[in-house]
Amino acid sequence: MDSIIFDLDGTIWDSIDTVLMAWNSIVEENEKVKRKLTRRDFEGTMGLQMDGISSKLFPNLDLNTRTKIIKQCFEIEGKYIEEHGGVLFENVEVSLYPALTGSKTPISRVREKRVDRWGTNCP
Repeated sequence: MDSIIFDLDGTIWDSIDTVLMAWNSIVEENEKVKRKLTRRDFEGTMGLQMDGISSKLFPNLDLNTRTKIIKQCFEIEGKYIEEHGGVLFENVEVSLYPALTGSKTPISRVREKRVDRWGTNCP
């Protein structure tokens, strides 16, 4: 096998905290938004389209303001993920390591409570 394509967010790693940092950097600049976003806020938007996310996160704002804020958030999100990465879900490297390195032998022992931050430069 020479290639692997997979979806990271919510499948292999948790990037919510990184995305929160990015989005809150935009939210803090907007005087119409009265509070920072939380992990719980984000978890309530999983699977929604952009309009649904903006309505849920900023229900008291008009459509134009919500759209402007959400576009800014999406624009900066990628930069933050590239810089800060996400946290791998527990034991994910047991499956990924052999595929990414070409090893035929799966990892048999995984360090306890290991938290990995992967950015765009995976091993």
